[in-house]
Amino acid sequence: MGSQMGYLLATLFVISVSLSYLPLEASATNYYYTSPPPPKKYPPPPPPPPQYKL
Repeated sequence: MGSQMGYLLATLFVISVSLSYLPLEASATNYYYTSPPPPKKYPPPPPPPPQYKL
């Protein structure tokens, strides 16, 4: 009977700890999302040289 009581207490302890940490991770009140900077626009490559047909 002692092992069942210890198992029950351990289960309740794990549940209480997980529930106590849940609001800290679930709340997004102090979280501000900063978008990444836009990609740099490089100048277009030069056109290929003209190819003359023989």
